[in-house]
Amino acid sequence: MLRVMLVDDERLARQALRQSLARIEDVEIVAEAESAASGREAFMHKLPHAVFLDVQMPREDGFDFLRGLELQPKVVFVTAH
Repeated sequence: MLRVMLVDDERLARQALRQSLARIEDVEIVAEAESAASGREAFMHKLPHAVFLDVQMPREDGFDFLRGLELQPKVVFVTAH
């Protein structure tokens, strides 16, 4: 089972990702976050294998999120722009 996390400030973008990933067997969404800060906290508690990560978010972007992690997951960058 591939454990994934969604980090995107846009609720509708997370919803679309959730719906797309639900169609794939052996993928489990273990956490969602709407900011880099809340994403880091959730990441450390859930330790997903991969993160679907928005590039542009207020305050801290996706790259700031990654710089703040000790462990580096596999990353799929996503953006609505």
